[in-house]
Amino acid sequence: MVIHSPVFLIFLAVVFILYWSVPRHFRWIIILVSSFLFYASFVPAWSLVLILSILFNYALGISIEKQSGDRQRSRLLVAGIILNVSLLAVFKYFDSISNYLPDTVNLFFSNSRLPVFDTSSSLVKLIVPAGISFFTLSAISYLIEIKRKKITAERHPGYFACNISFFPKLIMGPIERPNHFLPQIREGNSFRYDQAVSGLKLMLWGYFKKLVVADRLAPVVDTVYASPQSYPGPTLAMATILYAFQLYFDFSAYTDIARGAGKILGFEILPNFNRPYASVSIREFWTRWHMTLSSWLRDYIFLPFAYALSGKLNKISYYGIKTEKIVYTLSIFFTFFICGLWHGVGWNFIIWGLVFALYLSVARLLKRKRRGEERNSPQRTSGWFITTIQILTTFLMVCFTWVFFRTGTPADALQFLSGMLNGWRLFSNPSGTLVDFFTFPGISTALEALFVCGLLISSMTFEYIWSCRGKNFFDSMPFYIRWSGYAFILFLILTFGNFGQQFIYSRF
Repeated sequence: MVIHSPVFLIFLAVVFILYWSVPRHFRWIIILVSSFLFYASFVPAWSLVLILSILFNYALGISIEKQSGDRQRSRLLVAGIILNVSLLAVFKYFDSISNYLPDTVNLFFSNSRLPVFDTSSSLVKLIVPAGISFFTLSAISYLIEIKRKKITAERHPGYFACNISFFPKLIMGPIERPNHFLPQIREGNSFRYDQAVSGLKLMLWGYFKKLVVADRLAPVVDTVYASPQSYPGPTLAMATILYAFQLYFDFSAYTDIARGAGKILGFEILPNFNRPYASVSIREFWTRWHMTLSSWLRDYIFLPFAYALSGKLNKISYYGIKTEKIVYTLSIFFTFFICGLWHGVGWNFIIWGLVFALYLSVARLLKRKRRGEERNSPQRTSGWFITTIQILTTFLMVCFTWVFFRTGTPADALQFLSGMLNGWRLFSNPSGTLVDFFTFPGISTALEALFVCGLLISSMTFEYIWSCRGKNFFDSMPFYIRWSGYAFILFLILTFGNFGQQFIYSRF
């Protein structure tokens, strides 16, 4: 039961009726049962993994809180992190790692009485449970916040289970913080008409972004990336830019649908995107892109690692380099190494993360130099032209990293990037170069290509207006204009929606 299917809408409607029909102190049961039914609809056996995660994190949370000494609390926290990471690693990484086992391992087993290690065995080929990366991070943050005494351990097993398994956010987030979501479950909520209507609008916009925009870009991107050697540089560049928008509209669409479904049931889920491609720097980009993961990495990896490292370095500088710069650089590289590894096993994901770490480290160094120069110069504010250049530069830098993210291996990424440099002559025959920039592989007609471009531009414009003006800008419009807009979006979804495509981030 995928979240963008008609079956899910029927399921959500039934949950909505049941949830608001029962007394408040029984509503958690509706949430818990519906969440497990939703999860079991993919692969029933996955529910066992989710139950296991809920049980040992529930017990560990209480155990950590009961410890009086900080050392005992820390030991239990470390044990909890190891258990969670081990569960994630077994299902997410074991199959990939097994493919790299050297032949000498099998040679060793073949010369012994032990069975040969068969990587094609069903015992080795594990199916990754959906959402395990997301609910594992939620569980780890819960344990850390208890150890830091920011929250108290949840004694009600049903409330805790709902916090981990709430079905709108279970598969692809957002990664909720326990101090934000658990109180909503404990205290309950009351039905608010305006909140429910806001949720429906958010879901409608999410379905539009996924089915009409992202999934219309998918054929172009998939066609080019499937055989990059068949296309010139301009077409490869175009496909990479379109992939950047496909990934954004695809992932942010899921967040919109999840947040909208939560609002219908009276829950406020954290936002995950804030026009990331309008960022003027890579640092700002990561405050706008996948915001719940970014803040999770900052609070639970970057800052603790930087604090621990700074405690080990007792000099002001090493080899002429300030300790502060060393700490920041090592911490940011370690953080983005973990970020890349979280997305999947493969050097392409690790390189993707390390490239971002390099961006941020260089930007930090340059920022220090600029601060020194600005002390002796009058204060200036960037005009619209400088801001536009910064936005375009940041966007192109991000697009460069998406090549590693989209391709299968570093060799594929380098081949794609080298191909992108070829064929940029201004005038060329149809089999040449720059003309191909205006062709859309995977799209049959020029009219359809114009339609896709129009959808992309109008969608970005709408989100810009929504972000700058707020929902009151649209709510203040006359009734017939607003409802005509809703009907038009629904018409576009039903007429031009490309149904059947999975969410890109569902494999992470």
